[in-house]
Amino acid sequence: MNGTDPEVFPIDLPTALQLAGANSLQVALASERIDAAYTRVDQAEVSWLPSVRLGFVYNRHNGRLQATEGEVIESTRGSFFTGGGLGTGNAPLTGGSGGPPRMMVDLSLAEVFFEPLAARRMVDVVVADHTAVFNQTLLNAAHGYLRFVAAQATLNTMSEIRRDFENLVKLTEIYAQAGAAKKADVQRAKADLAFWNHTEFRREEEFHVAGVELARVLRLEPDTVLTAGEDQLLSWHFFGDKSPQELMAQAIAARPELSRAFAKTRATTAEVAREYWRPYLPHLVVGFSGGVFGGEAGSQWKQVSDRTDVDLGAVWEFENLGLGNYTRRQLAENRHRQARLEADIERDHIAAQVVAAHHRCRVRQKAIAAAETRLETATKSMDAALLGVREGVQLPLEAQQSVTDVANARLAYVQAIADYNAAQIELLYAVGTPINDQTVIASE
Repeated sequence: MNGTDPEVFPIDLPTALQLAGANSLQVALASERIDAAYTRVDQAEVSWLPSVRLGFVYNRHNGRLQATEGEVIESTRGSFFTGGGLGTGNAPLTGGSGGPPRMMVDLSLAEVFFEPLAARRMVDVVVADHTAVFNQTLLNAAHGYLRFVAAQATLNTMSEIRRDFENLVKLTEIYAQAGAAKKADVQRAKADLAFWNHTEFRREEEFHVAGVELARVLRLEPDTVLTAGEDQLLSWHFFGDKSPQELMAQAIAARPELSRAFAKTRATTAEVAREYWRPYLPHLVVGFSGGVFGGEAGSQWKQVSDRTDVDLGAVWEFENLGLGNYTRRQLAENRHRQARLEADIERDHIAAQVVAAHHRCRVRQKAIAAAETRLETATKSMDAALLGVREGVQLPLEAQQSVTDVANARLAYVQAIADYNAAQIELLYAVGTPINDQTVIASE
C-alpha cells in the first residue's frame, strides 16, 4: 500500500458477477482439471502405440555356467548390442538376448479399448464440476454483494435514525428550558441518542468489513473502497409464480452437480465393460529391434554383425485361476452401483434445496409486506406524536417510544428485503439457472 488515497470502485451486481467469474482462482483451478482430463484422454488413446527405444547393452560373464546338457563349465565371455527399435507397453525388446520373448502380459487390449472411453466420460465429469464451481463462485459473489448493499442501506438508515433522535433531543431540551420537561427527560433522550450512535458505529464496521470481503471474493485490492450503485435496497425477483414441481423439474435438467453424478455413472459402466472383457481379450507383445550385435569367448569381440528381431505375442491371462478376474469385475460393478446411489442422493438433495428455497422466498415475501406495514404504521404514529409535541399537547417523552418504534421498523424493513433477496439467489442457484447479467437485468 502507498500513501495515496484508496481507489473508489463503483460496483453493481452485474459487475460483481463478471469480476467473480473472470478472476476466481477456484474457477481457474477447475479449468486446469479439465485440461488434465483431456490430457488423460490423449494418453489413453495413444497407449497402443509402440515406443521408440535406442541404446547400448553390454554383458560380461566370468566363472561357471551350466551347459544345456547339464555340465558345469568355466567360461569367460562377453557380448554387446547397440541399436534400437519399437515396442509396445513395457515389454523388453529382444536386443542382445537370445531366443523368443517369454509369455509376459503387458499391453492389455481390454485397457486399450475401454480406457479411452472411460477417460472421455471422465471429461464430462470434470466439465460438469467446472460448471458447478463457476455457479458456486457466482453464488458467493451475489451473496457478498447483497451483504455489502444491505450493510450500506442499513448504514444510510442509521443516519436517518440518528437525525430523528437528534431532533427529539432538541425538542426535549426546549421543553426543559421552558420548564415543561424534566432534566431527566433530557438525559434519557440523550442516552437513546448515544445508544443509536453506538449502533451506527457497529453498522459502519459491518459495512467496511462487507466491502473488504466482497473485494476479496472479486479479487480486488483489499484497500479498494467499494460503493454500491443502488441508492436504496430493492427486492430482486427472478421467478414468477412457478410451482415447486416445475422448479424441481428445471433443476433436475440443469444442475451441473447432477450432470456430474450421471457422467460419473457412465464412466463406471466403461470400467465394468473393461473388466468383463479383460480375460477374453489378449495382452499383446509386439516389438522390433535392429542394430549391431557381437560377442566372443574371452575379451575379444571378433564376431560383430547386424541383427534384427521381431517379437509378436498374444497372451490370454486368467488371473488367479479366474478368481482374480471375478473380483475385478465385482469391484467395478460395486463402483457403478455406488455411482448410481450417489446420483440418487444428489437428486434428492437438489429437490430438497429447491423446495426449501421456494418456501423461503414465499414466506420472506410476506415478511416484506408485514415489515412495510409496520414501518408505515410506526411512521404515522411518530409523525402524530411529534406534531403533538410541536403543538404543545404532548411531552417529548411521550413521543420517544414512537421514534424508537420507527427506528426498529426501518431496520427490520431493510433486513426483510435483504433476507428475501438472499432467498431469491438461493432459489436461482438451486434451480440451476446461471446467475448472470441477463438474469439480473430481467429481474429489475
